[in-house]
Amino acid sequence: MATQWANRAKAGLELRLDPCHLPQYVSFDVQDKTIVCSLNERGAALKIEDENGASRVSRLVLAHQFKGVAARAVVTSSGQKAVSLELLHRNHDICIPLLVSRDLDDVLLDWRLWADTYDLPMLLLNDDGSVIPVKDRSPLEHFFGKHPHQHAKKNFSLRCRGCSLGIRLVINNQVMLG
Repeated sequence: MATQWANRAKAGLELRLDPCHLPQYVSFDVQDKTIVCSLNERGAALKIEDENGASRVSRLVLAHQFKGVAARAVVTSSGQKAVSLELLHRNHDICIPLLVSRDLDDVLLDWRLWADTYDLPMLLLNDDGSVIPVKDRSPLEHFFGKHPHQHAKKNFSLRCRGCSLGIRLVINNQVMLG
């Protein structure tokens, strides 16, 4: 279980709700309301409070009532590009933030996990607000205009000092480990 404040995401800070460890809890502000959300395997339970806390409304949103798991490009407070994931609903007040990250591998994995968890389509949100369904579940180079591992080393490295892993790794008839 995790409790996170999604306003961090709106401020450009990283946020992650784990689709593999439900239930997850998140709270965020929309206009003059505070929304406390509990995500479970069936959908989301929402508690909506007014700014002064006087009026409370509870609402259950089943997974099939969301349009999909949407990804959009955002700019962090430090000016770097990141990707935000959210459960997209036709009522924009109850779109639920799931992730804000600069790591494309994490984004892609969580995007697929949330889509599979709720059996929802993966969607892209453009800057103009248009929604594009992702048919082939392609990588997110679209957001950054480059390959995710453009600067990563291509070498494989496995280090284990002072202990044995109990495995033997052979590649192209050369013993790499063991």
